[in-house]
Amino acid sequence: MLMTIFFDMDKELIVKTSRFNLLLMYGVGGVEIVFLTWLLWGLYEEDSNSFVFWGVILGLFILSGIYLIVYASLVKDDYICVNPKGISVDAHNRDFIPKRCMFSYGWSELSTYVLDLVWRNNEPYFYLELYDKNEDLIQKIKLQSLLGAELENFDAYVPEDILYKPAYDYLKYGRTTFCSRSEKTRGLLFWGLFILLTAIGFFVLFIKIADGGFGAELCMPGIFFIFGLDCIYGGIVSKKDHLIFEENGLTIDLHMSLLFRHKYKVLPFNSFNYYNVSLTTSQCELNFYDQDKNEIFSCDCIKLANARYLEWMLRWRLSE
Repeated sequence: MLMTIFFDMDKELIVKTSRFNLLLMYGVGGVEIVFLTWLLWGLYEEDSNSFVFWGVILGLFILSGIYLIVYASLVKDDYICVNPKGISVDAHNRDFIPKRCMFSYGWSELSTYVLDLVWRNNEPYFYLELYDKNEDLIQKIKLQSLLGAELENFDAYVPEDILYKPAYDYLKYGRTTFCSRSEKTRGLLFWGLFILLTAIGFFVLFIKIADGGFGAELCMPGIFFIFGLDCIYGGIVSKKDHLIFEENGLTIDLHMSLLFRHKYKVLPFNSFNYYNVSLTTSQCELNFYDQDKNEIFSCDCIKLANARYLEWMLRWRLSE
């Protein structure tokens, strides 16, 4: 087996929406509504000339508070159940208007699965994919963010003969690929374009209002302009980032976060003696060493989908 996990036929994992996260969202939304409504009423009583302007601004924030409460009310009863018979899901996705997803499958109906995990602001975000016996993707859901973090233990509750997809592909085809997360590259492109357009807007504004020299005023938008270009460049070049896991070794082709430096390396399994995987909420650092423990190669794979399975794959392959 690929995962050295003892499977207890009586154990069951039930993950529900976190009560703490629910109360926090209700609390933040409620305080936001009450406090901003009080400010708005104060402006109205003062008959301020700027009431309309501040009314629109505060009104938008009040709507965001209402949204938090409505969102929490929609997802409060969500749950995922995993047991020896199969998996049942009644949960919402992570859309702005969350969509309810209900399905149930026995393990005999599935060939493989994957549960990807991304951390943002110390909060876990889960992506669940299920594949049928024909290896067709039958369910794909970006789960809402209020679910309990214990879902991270999902793999330990899946029967041993249902492998996670990287292991399944490797055993069947002798090859599996960890690809770049598409939402990461889209995010880089979006923010790069936004920052670029903002910098251009400030360039135009400073030129119009400048009285004579304006070199110093252009430094800040110039820095943002360069930063925006860098993000767009990163979004384009990192779309094809990957790590290929084959029978003889690894092929790593990545762009690192710092100025998106390109790293490429073919690493046969017999070319290194030691390795280390440092997986945290913000990085998945791979380090490879020779027999004298001198570093041969290192890279950060946090932007690759399913990076959480890399250590399991390496440990299993090198223990053969």
